[in-house]
Amino acid sequence: MPHPHPTTHSAIRTSAHRSPLTAPELINRVEHAIEINPALNHCFAVIRSNEKISIQHLNQAGEILIKHHTGGAFNFISFEYRSADFTFVRRLKQELNTTLQLSGPIKASLSEPKMFESLGKFIQFVPKFFLHDFIVTESAIESARLCEFDNFEDIVPELEAFGKIRDTISGKSWNPEITPEQIQNYQRVHQDKRLILYRGTKLYLSQYLKINSHHDRAELRIYFKWEPKQKRHLIGWVEMAKQV
Repeated sequence: MPHPHPTTHSAIRTSAHRSPLTAPELINRVEHAIEINPALNHCFAVIRSNEKISIQHLNQAGEILIKHHTGGAFNFISFEYRSADFTFVRRLKQELNTTLQLSGPIKASLSEPKMFESLGKFIQFVPKFFLHDFIVTESAIESARLCEFDNFEDIVPELEAFGKIRDTISGKSWNPEITPEQIQNYQRVHQDKRLILYRGTKLYLSQYLKINSHHDRAELRIYFKWEPKQKRHLIGWVEMAKQV
């Protein structure tokens, strides 16, 4: 069955700030800020884990995800949210800033995949990471956000090989570094196509990249197609599936 997924105009944004707080202290401060700030009283907090808290409300475009990261020299907290919810995030930061003593934003490095808060954010940065090799659709970002996958370092070498694999298959050039397993993975086709919208046009995707996950014997599937006019791979859908 096709899987339609509408596009969205609510782009995902992220920021990170230094913090001396532990994860439990951060969660307590966030809950207290929501309680005492009238502008945030309509929100409610959902504790996702010991290091992750979600701020939600019907008037928001999406959840505001706050996560505590333990670094080598310092701790920092990250905010992931939609552009439409910038006002909520700004008010929350203003309230927290008086108690958390947050410093200026820390820019995540693409050479350190673990800096990303979610798979959706990692997928969003793929075109910048791999320069002009990929197009990433909103449906890919949205579907990726639903996937519990955080071993991003396993994705990087597979995507890096895309261009070389295509050149090898087409006979344009031969690269001895490309393995038969990589070619086979690139050529995977699923009978159940994924239907997406891209620039107002319906696209059916059946070709996908398979990456094994450490989460409950699952695998990550990245659906894509080659766009000959733009000479790039288009990533249109991302999902998790049980390993068989």
